[in-house]
Amino acid sequence: MALSARHLTSAAGLACLAIAVAQLPPPPDPVQTRFAPPRETAPSWRRVLTLQRELDVARRQLGEVSRHAGRVGTLAAAARPGRPPVLVSDEAFPPAVRRAIAERLRSVWQRLGPPSPEVGVVVSLSRYGRLTHILPAATDGRACVIELPIGWRVRWLPVSDDVESMAPEIDDWLMSAIGPCGFYFAFGRPGPLVEEWLLSRSFDVGWTNWTTPDPAPLPQDEALLRHLMPLRWGGDDRYASLDAVACNAGDLARCRTALFGGRLPQLRRERHMPSGIVTRWWFPRSLYDAERYLADLTRAIGPERFATFWRSPLPVPEAFAHAAGGAGGADREPTIEAWTARWQRERMGQLRVGPAVRFPSVLLGLLAAGICVGAVALWAGRRQVE
Repeated sequence: MALSARHLTSAAGLACLAIAVAQLPPPPDPVQTRFAPPRETAPSWRRVLTLQRELDVARRQLGEVSRHAGRVGTLAAAARPGRPPVLVSDEAFPPAVRRAIAERLRSVWQRLGPPSPEVGVVVSLSRYGRLTHILPAATDGRACVIELPIGWRVRWLPVSDDVESMAPEIDDWLMSAIGPCGFYFAFGRPGPLVEEWLLSRSFDVGWTNWTTPDPAPLPQDEALLRHLMPLRWGGDDRYASLDAVACNAGDLARCRTALFGGRLPQLRRERHMPSGIVTRWWFPRSLYDAERYLADLTRAIGPERFATFWRSPLPVPEAFAHAAGGAGGADREPTIEAWTARWQRERMGQLRVGPAVRFPSVLLGLLAAGICVGAVALWAGRRQVE
């Protein structure tokens, strides 16, 4: 029995039905629906909830301040502005190992250029915890303290005889911790309005320094796998911020929102970190690849012009226009919004900002259609043999 148009039409219809079912949104969770708290609309109840949230945030911030307050004063007093970072450790490293770490620390930070005479850096090693930067706004104004947990491979240094062989790992570990204090170390205190902007964002735009090279491009097979993984629209982290997507498409108003939107201070408060104490954490970002923003800006306009922007007393947009307006490559974007749009396109690549058929969906549809056609052909062949 040969395949007829009816068989092919049935197979195509089944494939379309399978694709339609796959694209349906998931049903609501009956457990969450059953136990969801009632939505109170009374103004007094909303005020109570707001006060409870603010009290919870204040308690968490007080806990963070109390956790750091005991050591910050002592560590800040050890800072030496204009000189290499000071290494402080509670870990009982052997003298040879401690000297090796101190030498690698000086070598890594020398890549940033001559230190500023305004701010000194103290690197405090701890066995546990998370990477935390206590900025000059939270110290005496002349010290930037880095609380750096010891990496699990570096913990073996006290019992290792071959310290030199681990120099690359020590460099990577120390390089990843430079973060915001690296900008203070190289350029000093920023202008008050620039610093206010950075603190309102918890310095999420400054966790990568400008001497760190971009990661190597993914191999072709891994790049294809990454392209096929987000079978749903929300699975691609480039779409996590719609402001960043619109900025990528050239909407400069949304670029301004991504840079200076009122949601940013609220995100900082939700992370329960007091102003001036920042930590590298997985938090919502208004820009894609935000931690590379200042580093890429430094490379684009040069350290000298970036220092002009950094130390400017003007608001951030005017400071950028004054510092980067005549820089080679940046003169095409005289505003920070235009430069940000171009930067997002370079980081994110070309995005779809309208309705379109996604490549993974096409592959899924072809696979489903092939399975259906094969099943019909097998069924028809068996009937013909019988």
